[in-house]
Amino acid sequence: MFRLVNFEQTSRERKLGVKNRKQLPISHSRSAQMSPALLPSQDDLPICFFYQTTLEFLINADRALYLHRQLPTLLSRSDTKSALHLATQAISLAVWARSRPGDLRARHLARKRYWQALVAMNAAIRDKVEVKSDETLYAVLLLSGYEVCLLQLLSGSPSF
Repeated sequence: MFRLVNFEQTSRERKLGVKNRKQLPISHSRSAQMSPALLPSQDDLPICFFYQTTLEFLINADRALYLHRQLPTLLSRSDTKSALHLATQAISLAVWARSRPGDLRARHLARKRYWQALVAMNAAIRDKVEVKSDETLYAVLLLSGYEVCLLQLLSGSPSF
């Protein structure tokens, strides 16, 4: 989840107009090149996009902003098959697809992850420990956000 935190920091600097970041000289040596591990994978791009666009929208909403900033920590603690992880992928792909109407793969994958998240949520609410976890509660919020996004998309409403 370093990627989301780093993505948030870069965005904040862009929004504040930080331009004079110390620039290192460009070198052809391997040590001066950015490690591919610090760049988001193709699978993580929708999650970074969702996190960033939501962060920009919540810039002045203290409580919601605080909650949104919990996502990287909670996501890093969750299993890839957990309700939280799948719900994050579902809403991220839905927001990504909404911003790129021609991306049918993202739309299809968003629906698939949503159904997988519902199955995982069903298992989570049946577990005595998981039902009370922060991850499960956050997954509920994300799934309801996915449904709002879907309804807005179907009704032709403007942006999410």
